[in-house]
Amino acid sequence: MPAPRVLWNTVMKAYANAGDLPGADMESASVVPNGKTYGKLMEAAAKAGDPDSAERWFEHSTQTLGCGANRTWYGLLMDACAKAGDPQRAAHWLAEARRAELAPNLMYYTTLVDSCAKAADLMGLQRWLKEMLKDKFMPNARTLTAIIDGHAKAGDVAGAEQWHRRAGAATDEPLDIIAYTACLDAAARVGDADVAQSWLQKLQEAGLSPNEIAFNAVMDANLRSGDLPGATDWFYRMVALQLTPSVVSYNLLISGNAGAGRTEKAAKLFTKMVTARVPPDIISCNALMHGCAKARKPAEAQKWFSEMKSLSLSPDEITYTSLIESCTRSGDVAGADDWLRAMVEAQLTPDEVAYTSVLTGFARASDVAEAQRVLCDIRSAQLEPDLVAYTALASACARAGDPEGIQKVFRDIYAAALQPNLLTWTAAIAACARARPPRPREAERAFQSMLRQSLEPDEVALRRLEEAVGPQRAAVLCRGLRLPADVVKSTRRAAEKIGWDHCEPSTRGLICPRYEIYHASGSCSGTLIGVGQGCERSRWCEICGHCVVWMFDFLVLPGGAWFRLLAACHLSFTVGLQD
Repeated sequence: MPAPRVLWNTVMKAYANAGDLPGADMESASVVPNGKTYGKLMEAAAKAGDPDSAERWFEHSTQTLGCGANRTWYGLLMDACAKAGDPQRAAHWLAEARRAELAPNLMYYTTLVDSCAKAADLMGLQRWLKEMLKDKFMPNARTLTAIIDGHAKAGDVAGAEQWHRRAGAATDEPLDIIAYTACLDAAARVGDADVAQSWLQKLQEAGLSPNEIAFNAVMDANLRSGDLPGATDWFYRMVALQLTPSVVSYNLLISGNAGAGRTEKAAKLFTKMVTARVPPDIISCNALMHGCAKARKPAEAQKWFSEMKSLSLSPDEITYTSLIESCTRSGDVAGADDWLRAMVEAQLTPDEVAYTSVLTGFARASDVAEAQRVLCDIRSAQLEPDLVAYTALASACARAGDPEGIQKVFRDIYAAALQPNLLTWTAAIAACARARPPRPREAERAFQSMLRQSLEPDEVALRRLEEAVGPQRAAVLCRGLRLPADVVKSTRRAAEKIGWDHCEPSTRGLICPRYEIYHASGSCSGTLIGVGQGCERSRWCEICGHCVVWMFDFLVLPGGAWFRLLAACHLSFTVGLQD
């Protein structure tokens, strides 16, 4: 005897309450559906955040039963859209409800506010809040929690905190843990560990027990602020409170350690997670592979790829991009190219990052032809090469001493409505220096074009310029250049701190035993930096200062090495500089 329909509907209700849409779908095949059957199927779809299935069952119900939808069904459709973070789709179903002469109620408005919150759409959130108040509905605790969550997801810590205070005063209902974890999440998104910890304390003061979500937010805030030990400490505090770390908890620490180059520690955490019977996910494996890529360990990255496959996890674009990067960073450009092909064969779409990583590898190997081939592949994939890709190709042309190749790259850059950066111009100058014979006039034009673009040459650019045009001509071309204002100000503050008279004549520099070496070698920045670094190693700080004075006397600009030198010596000079 077949089971009565009411029994099947009860079973589907259980699936719906659990948000188990596949289970509800399966059981629906065993019964002739009625209105309650379709309602439970839509409820399961709503809790699963699957608006497509909810709409499909809604259409089935109207066609099969031949009756109009009720208020609850429209609410379920909006709820499905809200959980999927699709406020426009949720608004569409409100409009449909109005056409069915069903006036919005508090539940409808709260669901619409929630849909905007999940999409971090603060303007939409404010719009529906105004509509709610206009229809004389007062926000309840759920509405206010959704508003707090919306500000949190938008990274608006102040807004989340403000609405939390307003919520406490606006409703007699106590705010639940979700309202507090939303503020924790807001602080985590901006990496403010102190604020996150203060909200955890407020949560406890409100008589609530923190869950693993709250601890995860504090861990995330610590990691974003660069405090890996702090995040680790909060992990073990969570364990001490008898809370079970989730896959998110483990992934946070795995990502933090892997990103910091501590790949062995990250691997131990992965093993610990498996031992604790917390199933790893693709994020766990991708984090480990990304760490191996940064550490230039392609073999280990490939080991984790195999581990992922053994766990029946499907690699995604991030997986293959990490494998490509691991090969590129270790100099195995052929391996990187193979992984790019494997990615395409797996029916995944490489993005600009994956292609550019391979292109950069060929550029570092001075393989202009292969770098150009990858650039063509980017275009064939309907992607637009970015400035990083063009600059990598320019660097390959520079290593090959190919000014014509550089000129073509520049034409492509301008055609793509991009502007060359300092690295691109430096490559152009280097190509002229390495051409046979060298092309000093073209190098000068490239340098002057760079200055017209308001780009400040660094130490590398100046060295390439000297190689192309010679030290004396480079000094003339650099005449009148100014250092960045922030560097000038910081070095002046350092000078004032030690009371050094930067106007003192530079002739005292003659006491430096390296002066004769410098004077005999000519006034080039490379020699001068060598003199200064020698003084630094000898701890002759004052002599380092006089080396800087010589630098300005000879019209040579300091680069990054000089700024580090000055920071070490706590000296600064303003010879020839004006604010």
